[in-house]
Amino acid sequence: MENCSLTNIGYSGQWFTWEKGRTRIHNIREHLDKGIANSPWWDLFPNFKLCHLSHAFSDHCPLLLNSNFGNQHSKQWYFKFEATWLLEESCEIEVSRIWAESLGAVPNKIKAMGVGLEEWFQKILKKVSYKERVGKVVASIE
Repeated sequence: MENCSLTNIGYSGQWFTWEKGRTRIHNIREHLDKGIANSPWWDLFPNFKLCHLSHAFSDHCPLLLNSNFGNQHSKQWYFKFEATWLLEESCEIEVSRIWAESLGAVPNKIKAMGVGLEEWFQKILKKVSYKERVGKVVASIE
């Protein structure tokens, strides 16, 4: 690889790409399959993503290379409820408020709920981050 000026491009997903043995005692997992590239390739595809997918019929995981990962303009938005939101005291109040204020049929209300909860939680994260920074400054002064 070094002689050809190639480097490993990294990956996302499970750490192994090859598996042998189905029982826990005899199972072996290795990271055998890799994506490699040279400098001109990196210049051509700066927004790539290499994923290790799950395998079913082979002992090797398929690799999926998306060469335009960062430039996807038509990305579908999906609502994902985060369990950590339940730890916040204001979560139940916020859910009730968003549901009551949203208009239309249930699918519209669910989308409004997702957007509203994400905005609400971002505000909470900013407050926590601000409090932590102020706390560190106060602690360093003392």
